[in-house]
Amino acid sequence: ELAELARRARDEVERRASRFRGGRPAQSPAGRTAVLVDDGIATGATARAACRVARAQGAARVVLAVPVCSARTAAVLRGEVDELVCLEIPRRFLGVGQFYADFRQTSDEEVVDLLDRAAARVGAPATRDEESGNSVHEPLPDRGERLCDGGREPLPRPGHSCEPAG
Repeated sequence: ELAELARRARDEVERRASRFRGGRPAQSPAGRTAVLVDDGIATGATARAACRVARAQGAARVVLAVPVCSARTAAVLRGEVDELVCLEIPRRFLGVGQFYADFRQTSDEEVVDLLDRAAARVGAPATRDEESGNSVHEPLPDRGERLCDGGREPLPRPGHSCEPAG
């Protein structure tokens, strides 16, 4: 029974990853900097797992970027990453949702649309696969840039907490 649940969860992750990639092949982080971004971190379980996957896939550096994180979790995560970029580590942290006026789940359709628009901004041609309806993009070049604020400014900048681990 547990094995069946795990298989279904893996199938769902693969289905969503394929849809979000829009026909593009998975990009290997091997020898590159992996920048992992989340909307905020409470316990850090998912963020730790993602960092460990990036490391296992050969990432040269792992950078975790979030707008908000609990202080206890930030201390633990610093041991998992090469760099933690966190805009706010509040003393009183009840949950990520307390820092958002609107913390509704983002639909898969919204994610696909945002990824399509982002790819269009950086010049990756997008087409639609006739059969699946997914976007199809050419792989993007690795420019080795670290950007924040919607890609408008390089890190660090005043007001941002850019904390190397260690």
